[in-house]
Amino acid sequence: MVKEANQQQAVFLAALELFSLRGFDGVSMRDIARQADCSVSLIYNYYPSKAELLQAILFEAQAQVAATLALLAGPGSAGALLAAYLDAVVEVLEGNRMLWRVVHLLRMQRHLFPLEDIRHFQERTLKVLQGLLHEAGVPEATAAGQAVLLFAAIDGLTAQYLLDDTFPLRSGARACTGVFTKQKGVKNDERFTT
Repeated sequence: MVKEANQQQAVFLAALELFSLRGFDGVSMRDIARQADCSVSLIYNYYPSKAELLQAILFEAQAQVAATLALLAGPGSAGALLAAYLDAVVEVLEGNRMLWRVVHLLRMQRHLFPLEDIRHFQERTLKVLQGLLHEAGVPEATAAGQAVLLFAAIDGLTAQYLLDDTFPLRSGARACTGVFTKQKGVKNDERFTT
């Protein structure tokens, strides 16, 4: 069972690496098998098609997003929750750079990543961020716009980091925390406002 899990993980990682280098359409199951040092038939035991392998990648990304968003529902001040969320985003990106590079590449390919899926993710995330900012004292009239700005800042930081792993992702996230918590009524988390 452990060997099987290791083989499946090797296939998953090989697909990530190849998709990140050549895109989804530029990679065959044979390429993945060669990279994972296994047979094509073994891959089909785990993933009946390349599309299902892609789905497994997207499910992993969705699980990581859900875990980071769940932090915003925890106890604590809005500033502390936002700091914890941004810290978790940084940890996820640093720990899974290849996965997120693939996800960002794929989201630009509408035949692979439908616009309605992107919109659903954006709407859900914006709603959570808007609620947090409003609870933190941002007026309701501007909380939606502030949430959009924060979302875009996180997305921009992510894109720059995925392009260049020396990009200062962590300090950018800390700056976001500082900017979005230096509003009237928002209690700051000292770790992130330097």
